[in-house]
This record gives sequence, C-alpha cells and structure tokens, in this order.
Amino acid sequence: MNLKPLLLGCILILSACQQAKEKPPTPTQQKPIEYNEDYLKGFWMAGVQQMDIDWDKPSPISLSYDEQGQRISHNHINPKTDTILIDSLKTKPVFLSEQLTKYAGSSTWHHHKVSPKKTDPSVAEIQKLLPNKYWQYHNEILFFDAAGGFKNFNKKNNNEYNTYCYEIIKEHEMPFLIKKGNQSFCEGSMQYLEKVVAISEKELQVFRWEKEGFKTVTYQAIDKKIKGQAVAFQLCDPYISRNHPIHRYYYGGAKYDGGNYAIKKIIDKQYKMPAGTNKENGLIKVLFVINCEGKTGLFETLELDMNYKIKKFDKRITQQVLAISQSLDKWLPSKDPNSDMTLDAYKFLTYKIRNGQITEIFP
Repeated sequence: MNLKPLLLGCILILSACQQAKEKPPTPTQQKPIEYNEDYLKGFWMAGVQQMDIDWDKPSPISLSYDEQGQRISHNHINPKTDTILIDSLKTKPVFLSEQLTKYAGSSTWHHHKVSPKKTDPSVAEIQKLLPNKYWQYHNEILFFDAAGGFKNFNKKNNNEYNTYCYEIIKEHEMPFLIKKGNQSFCEGSMQYLEKVVAISEKELQVFRWEKEGFKTVTYQAIDKKIKGQAVAFQLCDPYISRNHPIHRYYYGGAKYDGGNYAIKKIIDKQYKMPAGTNKENGLIKVLFVINCEGKTGLFETLELDMNYKIKKFDKRITQQVLAISQSLDKWLPSKDPNSDMTLDAYKFLTYKIRNGQITEIFP
C-alpha cells in the first residue's frame, strides 16, 4: 500500500486541524431551531465526535440538563459511575431538529434528545429476547450470548467475525444497548450508543448514530446458524484504523522482546540479497499496527531513495522486507499508563538498503 502521505505528516496534522476549525462538518442542512432553555432540558444521548472531515469516532459522553440549566455528564463506558456535575451552559448550542451539535476545540460533538416512551421494552425483556439469535442488518450479522459477549459477522468477508462485549442498562428510564470492549477486555473501546426502541422474537429496533445522522435501524432475526471464523487480526480499538495522522504519529509504546538486536538477528538469518540488486540503495519504511494481544496487521510500505524521494525497489527486496516484518511475533503491546490494559499502537520499522543489503534497521 502507498504511504506517500506519511512524508507530509506534520502538514497533514496542521491541515486537518485547520479544516476542522474553519468548516466543522454538519450532518444535515435543516434550518436550526431557535435556542430555548426549556427545549434544552432533558437527556441527550451520545452520538459521534467528529474530529475532522475524514475522521470520527463514537462519543463517550451523554448529556442531561436540569431545571437550572446545569449540564450533567454521563460516561456510558462505565454506566455504574456516579454522574458528574461539570459546568453551566455558557454558549448557545446549535439545534438541528432533535439533534444538539456542540463545538469543542477542533471537534464537533453530536447528541440527540431522547425521552421514555410507553412502548420502550424493559431491560429484562431485552435480556430475555436478545441472546442466542442471529440478528441481521444489511451485511452485518450479530450474535449475542447470555454471558455479555457478542460476535459481529461480516457477510462481505466470508462471515469472518470480530468479538466484543455488550451490556443492557437503564438510563433516565430508557433501555440502552452498550457495545464495547474487544477480544481481550470488556471495558473501553466504546462503540455507538444505541437506544433499544423495540424487540420481539423476529425484530430488534435500535436508535443510534448512523453515518451522517441519528436514525432507527431494524435488525431481522434469521433462523439459520452462521458458520464463520474469527478474523486473523482484530483491532482492539476499531477506530484506530482511521487514516488520520495523529494516530499514525502519536500512538506508540509497543516494543519487541529483545529490541532491535533481536530483530537484526532475524534479518541476518532470513534476508537473501536477490541477484542483480547490488546497485539498490535507499530506505523501506514499514508501518503496521500491534494490537492489544501483541499481534500485527494492517501492513503498509513506503519506498524512498537516500534523499527521501519516492522510488521503487526491486520487488524481490520489498517482498522480503515485508515478509520479515510480518514474521516478527514477539511484540510486547503498548500499555495504558493509568491501568494494566494493553492497547493498539502504530509502529514504524525503517530498513536501510545499501548495495542491495540491509545494513541498518531503526524505528
């Protein structure tokens, strides 16, 4: 894959932030509703945090406003935590239908006002009907077990599945489905919050952020058992894969057991200079992700001459460099400094090629 944008990393970072400040993305062209404090009161479920025009991720915060206009934050990654009073409303929000859009720094946060309805199912009803069925929406198929885990099958990719966790909670007298965690931990890595609108033996309806706005999504229960296998490489944080320079340059901490010395020994053993390549000089950069399990994936390469200009190496050299990088299997994953939880991290390896030989490797 082409890594040419990496050469312009700093420019991209500044450009992305400038884009976000100059023109915050707006999900709809509806005429804004006039600001009204009474309208603000209530519960606003979390939607999306749009970092810039090309990168967004689920918002971890829902909001409620009380009679005095005080804003209360609900971090639904850990719904058992007491609510926290932050600050009073100081700026006028922008209303788009029932949606609240607030700008904070270079990010845009979208929330939607929701209220209890008589037709809302109970938590007990959801816990009874949701597990042990296959629920399909377009190419997505979900299977929830009774122990709090679920599989997300992808029909487009031979029904390979990713593994996550879930929880059903009651918040402001409404039922919510929280999808979170990964194949190793059941906390963090929050996905989009969903209000459960209805559930039966045949249908599951949820209200959530979907691409460019909030909408009701209907899953259909399917009778057949889905045969699939776990993906060979699963990101523990599905949103780190966004093609954003901040992730590329500032996520780190993973190390190889034995350091560069151990990697160099493997290179010396495996690399064989192809015939007729003794005039090849330059750098081959390999970018990949080390997930929270220490597994690697999402490999990309960038080939440069000694003046850091794009060039093409003999493919026999590039293929060996990539194969060696993919074979390294003793990575120690990055850790959250505030907990024992391991994290996904981007990693660079740069191979210096001189006269067809690998003479140096550095991160």
